[in-house]
Amino acid sequence: MVRVWDIQSGAELRRFTPHPRNVTAIAVGTRGMVFSGAWDSGSWDGALKLWTLESGAETFSFGGLADSITSVATTPDFRRAISGCWDGTSKIWDLEHGLELLSYARHADSVLSVALTPDGQYAVTASSDRTAHVWDALTGDLSAQFSGDAPMTACAVIGDGPTVAVGDASGVLHFLRLERPCNKAAYE
Repeated sequence: MVRVWDIQSGAELRRFTPHPRNVTAIAVGTRGMVFSGAWDSGSWDGALKLWTLESGAETFSFGGLADSITSVATTPDFRRAISGCWDGTSKIWDLEHGLELLSYARHADSVLSVALTPDGQYAVTASSDRTAHVWDALTGDLSAQFSGDAPMTACAVIGDGPTVAVGDASGVLHFLRLERPCNKAAYE
């Protein structure tokens, strides 16, 4: 259930139920759009929805998920999103048209956290398999992989994407600077 409150008065303005069961991830856009994930049935099938905070009206319900959602993230313009799942997959979504664009399945265990660069070009996934992946969100090609001593539990993109922060289950926070390959032909 969603309950919207007036901060000044403390009064409840409205309530609605976009997910009937546990909400496990949420991202809110600047125009009041909400992208949320849950596990909605006894079989742990995941559910992703795009809805408006003002009315609770559902814009899209996304299918094709075999397991529960662990995390979601969006680009700042709220056009693209990523979801992570207990089954080790991540998916890229087109929020304007309600379409799955890409499924990424290179982790050996659950994806616990996801992030996108602001331009939506790269995705970052942190997994129980003790790795963090940086991959091309258009093609699914792996750009970089970082392995640690504990499950990777959190990730974030800093700034425009040259640096990624990854947290692990042992309490360590890793800062990874991404170096993009230069075009040698441009310098010849």
